[in-house]
Amino acid sequence: MLFLNSIIKPLIYSNVLVSLCVAAFTHLSYILNDYDRSNMHTILIMVFCFTYCTYNLQRIIKFQKIMADDSRLGERLKWVRKHLSFLKISSIMLGIAGLVCIYFIDYACWNLLIPMGGLSLFYVVPIVPFYKKSPSIRQIPYLKIFVIALVWTIVVVGLPYLDSADNSSLIPLHAISLMFQVLTFFLFIIGITIPFDIRDMDYDQKEHLKTIATKFGIYRSTGLAVISLFFSLCLFVIVTPQPGRVGIIFGTLLTAILVGLSYKKRSELFYSGLIESTVLMVWGSVMVSNLLFSL
Repeated sequence: MLFLNSIIKPLIYSNVLVSLCVAAFTHLSYILNDYDRSNMHTILIMVFCFTYCTYNLQRIIKFQKIMADDSRLGERLKWVRKHLSFLKISSIMLGIAGLVCIYFIDYACWNLLIPMGGLSLFYVVPIVPFYKKSPSIRQIPYLKIFVIALVWTIVVVGLPYLDSADNSSLIPLHAISLMFQVLTFFLFIIGITIPFDIRDMDYDQKEHLKTIATKFGIYRSTGLAVISLFFSLCLFVIVTPQPGRVGIIFGTLLTAILVGLSYKKRSELFYSGLIESTVLMVWGSVMVSNLLFSL
């Protein structure tokens, strides 16, 4: 219990885990494409820093109105409120670190960073500033999980490609492969994001937000998530080189099993701990698979 409260919960509630997940998937993109890795660590550090900063900023903005009301706070938000100063200071510091990293990457990456940053900001901020009735992206019916999946996918697939040494020569075959990868990662992220719609059902219904889960219910939403992972797995098998294919299959099947357990509502740690960490499971499975095939 001490280990859970002192290490696991802070990693999850502070958004360190999800930041590691985005960085891990970005690294996986380098591995699958065998990109030049001379600048890879800078990209991975930047992705981690910006993800941490963005997720904490979104959470603080999203829940600032209810932070003072204990009756509306779950365990995670109570932790966030207790450590609010730390989250703000660490987010600013890592945001600055991410900006420093930009100096060392290819300028072409700005073509992705600026629009993805805008989507992340307007996810919780009204699209039309100073207009009270303007919705944020999150409030647009059924859109939020697709925006999350799009941002994740563009970052983990696009940044490694743009910063690689051979990004200036996009031959047709590589273009097709890149599109397959975009669709593959997109479907996988949709599959692990739908359970979070299930987690947020009560809140979304009170706020009159229309989502996949509020529309189709828990059972059908869980089924859609598993189907999305199945199609992602099929595409993963196509785009993944042989050494990592076994890892992809194992990791994605394990993910589908965990997502399938979302057929009923579970604790915050199940969603933000186990479901999010499935990204690390897939990444780790590929790393182990590659290692074993290289022996």
